[in-house]
Amino acid sequence: MMKKVTLFLLALLCSAALGDVITMQDGRTVENAAVLKIGTEEIEYRIGDRPTLYSVKKSDVAKITYGDGTEDLFDLPAKSDPATAGAAPDTPAAVKGPVMASVYVTGVNSMIGGTLSKAINTTLMKTGIYEGMESIDKHVSGTASDAQLINAGKQAGVGYVFAVNVAGQISVRIIDVGMSAVMAQVSLDGQITAVNATGIAKKIVDFILKEGPQPDPEIMALSETKTARGGGSDGYFTMTWLPVASPVYWAAGSLQAGWVWGKGKFFGFELVGGSIKDYLWEGQNDVAGLNLNLGNVYELPNEFKLVYGLSAGFWASASAMDAYGVNIYILAPFLRFRYQFVELSNKLLIGNGVSYQLGIGLHFEGTKRFR
Repeated sequence: MMKKVTLFLLALLCSAALGDVITMQDGRTVENAAVLKIGTEEIEYRIGDRPTLYSVKKSDVAKITYGDGTEDLFDLPAKSDPATAGAAPDTPAAVKGPVMASVYVTGVNSMIGGTLSKAINTTLMKTGIYEGMESIDKHVSGTASDAQLINAGKQAGVGYVFAVNVAGQISVRIIDVGMSAVMAQVSLDGQITAVNATGIAKKIVDFILKEGPQPDPEIMALSETKTARGGGSDGYFTMTWLPVASPVYWAAGSLQAGWVWGKGKFFGFELVGGSIKDYLWEGQNDVAGLNLNLGNVYELPNEFKLVYGLSAGFWASASAMDAYGVNIYILAPFLRFRYQFVELSNKLLIGNGVSYQLGIGLHFEGTKRFR
């Protein structure tokens, strides 16, 4: 008796590990699925341990093979057009949960590719359809086949890969990782440059939103509410060079790191240091500081951003103009103007005197938060 119970439990464990296989009428399969509900019109399922809840029309399914080997067979559609056999469905599959996706750009240098990828990621996140955008770069490189991108998507835990190739004519493929199939593809006119990357990104996003995964209306309503109030967070990192107007030239810089939330509130740390060559007073000056930054990012049209806030900390400078006396500053309101990843900054230092820091730098941050 004990032996039979043990064998039964082992069978259950094996069936759970194998998962269900959904076979579509056109021959495609969804493996490692977990069928949750078979309704009168739709079948709902998950894939692996992903949180996304998928649904497919019952009329598109030929059979379900469960992990224990049993099967459910479904009738063929009343009419079948051989010319469309094997083609992707005319309408995207409905998605009833948070969507994880990845944008994979090839055929261009890393700077333009990174700009294009970030522009697409940011715009898609603003729609509220996507829970997050994950990179698959560590799982695949260079020009890749659909099978390689599907495998990379599975390793990264995303439901969809948006493959963008900009070598020559621009092409876009929407790949459903769970279905192991290309949902839709399109070719766009023109060639991409750093100047028109934003405009090309908009065309790509419009295509993805039209032909890509469509969320359940109830889930979308919740996502729109979340997007309206902002949510999630991203890390950021900024490197700044601090030149000051002639005749004084600063060989100084700053490093910043921190977090930005929801609609743009941010908090971070900043380290300032360097030596100053004062050509007017013919002396050597030094500056050092450590401070906390608190502020907000206001998004302007065409990827421009206005950043404002207050720094609090400790700055010290020894100036040839002041006979190498030490000036101490503790507060500094700041204003920054940013385009994509290039940032201009101005900070007013207040303490036992007043000074300022002008800077130009590079700013990097993630793309997961809801703006």
